[in-house]
Amino acid sequence: MNQLEQQFKQKKEEFEKEAAKFTDLKAEKEKTEKIISAFKNELQEAISKTEKGLIASGEFSEDEYIEIRNQTTGLKARIEYQQAKLEDLQEKIYQQAEVIRSKRGEVIFTRQAIFAQNIDADFKKWLEENKSVLDDFFTRFYYSGKFTATGSTWNDDYIGVEEYVMKHIISKISSSISENYQIDEKLQIPDPTRNFTFKTPGQIHKEKFDKNEKGFGKLLNNL
Repeated sequence: MNQLEQQFKQKKEEFEKEAAKFTDLKAEKEKTEKIISAFKNELQEAISKTEKGLIASGEFSEDEYIEIRNQTTGLKARIEYQQAKLEDLQEKIYQQAEVIRSKRGEVIFTRQAIFAQNIDADFKKWLEENKSVLDDFFTRFYYSGKFTATGSTWNDDYIGVEEYVMKHIISKISSSISENYQIDEKLQIPDPTRNFTFKTPGQIHKEKFDKNEKGFGKLLNNL
C-alpha cells in the first residue's frame, strides 16, 4: 500500500466515525419525536377524560382538580423538555452534517489523487504500445471510401475525411466503454447527507444576528 492509499484509508476511517455519530444523532432525534408524540397523546387523553367527567358530574373536588392539574402540568413540562432536547439535537445533527461534508471532501480529494497518479504516463505507454494498431485502423478507414469531405474552404464549413474518421473511431471507443464506472468497494465513499438540506449563505448570515435562545437554553430561561 503506497502513501496515498494509506492516507485514503486513514481519512476514510475518520469519515466513517463521524458518519456513525451522524446516524446515532438521527436515531436519537427519531426516538425523541416518538416520545413527544406519546406525551401529547397522553395529555390529550387526560384532558378528554377530564372533560367527560365534568360533563357527567358538573363539578369535581379540590383534590380531583389538583390531581388533574398536576398530571397535565407534568405532561406539558415533559413535552417542553423533549421539544427543547429535539431543538438541540437538530442543531447537533446540522453541525455533524457539516463535519461529514468536510471529511467526505477530504476523502474524495485523496481518492482523486489515487486515480490520477501515473495516469498520463500509463495512458501514454498504452498509446505507444498500440500505436501501430491505431495507425492501421485509421489508414484503413481513411481509404475505405466510407467517409467523404464536406463543405467548402471558401465558406469555412469544410470538414475533411481525417476529422470524420477520428469522430468515427472516438464514437466506437466511447460505445465500447462500460458506463457502470464501478470501482473497488474499499474506494467507494457513501454520502450520509445525500438527502440532507444544508443552509444557504443567507440563512447562515441571518442566524448570526439571531440572539434568541433555543433548546435547553430557552427552556432554562423560561423557568
